[in-house]
Amino acid sequence: MPVPIEDRTFPLSTTTAAAVPVIAGLAAIADRFDAALLDQWGVIHDGTKPYLGVIACLEAMRKAGKRIVMLSNAPRRAGLSRERLRTYGIDPALVEGVVTSGEATHRAVAEGAIPALAGARTYFHVGRFDHSDDVLLGLPLERVEDVGAADFLLVTNLRRETDELGPYEATLAAATKRGLPLLCANPDLEVVHNGRRELCAGAVAARYAELGGVPHYRGKPHPEVYGMVRALLPDVAPARMLAVGDGLGTDILGGRRAGHPTLLVTGGLLADRWGIAPQAVPDPAHLAAACAEAGTAPDWAIPTLAW
Repeated sequence: MPVPIEDRTFPLSTTTAAAVPVIAGLAAIADRFDAALLDQWGVIHDGTKPYLGVIACLEAMRKAGKRIVMLSNAPRRAGLSRERLRTYGIDPALVEGVVTSGEATHRAVAEGAIPALAGARTYFHVGRFDHSDDVLLGLPLERVEDVGAADFLLVTNLRRETDELGPYEATLAAATKRGLPLLCANPDLEVVHNGRRELCAGAVAARYAELGGVPHYRGKPHPEVYGMVRALLPDVAPARMLAVGDGLGTDILGGRRAGHPTLLVTGGLLADRWGIAPQAVPDPAHLAAACAEAGTAPDWAIPTLAW
């Protein structure tokens, strides 16, 4: 599957040549960080339920004085994402802050931070409205049903969980022909939802780039979300913020670029890819190969989030 266009030429990390240390729990590296930036999907939950032991881990982290920020490529506003933690049995009080790609997208459009969208008044939405209809809510923009009447495309997710990219080819081709910018509110290429691999908005954006269109991203691994995290934790140095996630090309690449130590949870996307249980210790050869393919590597890996 293609990677977002901006990441294709990122140089291979020098750490990929060495074996990645695999730890059993965060306590083993507790002296290395003061705050943790936790991905949600693939780390905290699988889209329907929390992973085994995650809630206990969050409670142990707080008891140990570690500050927690959820840093997610969820295509929804931060407030909604925070409240959705209750869906997985997680008390939002355990979390000091939430930063989402949806919030970063809203902010970018509201502040005019993307020059290609200057003067835009209409947009065509690719996504499920029950999941992401708040991303541009309150902004002076009109959603249209005809891509021919749109000033840009907003992609938040696929309209049906079982979708492949085929149903979007005509829309993307028409938008490319008109030279429309595409705004991707979730750079993830794929996710494992309740044991089933599904494509995300990043796959649509990558396909748009292949067709000759120009996608614009908000979310990991791009820098804006890390700036939002620093605003939440201004008294914590980036080198003391542990970036945790299951995506090498998003969580780990973005964390490394932002100057954070990184921890790869192998029980999400990679466990599905390797056909192992989420709690299983990964084969070192598999892990090394995945890092080499992604062109980046974490400081540590862990099978599942545990203290």
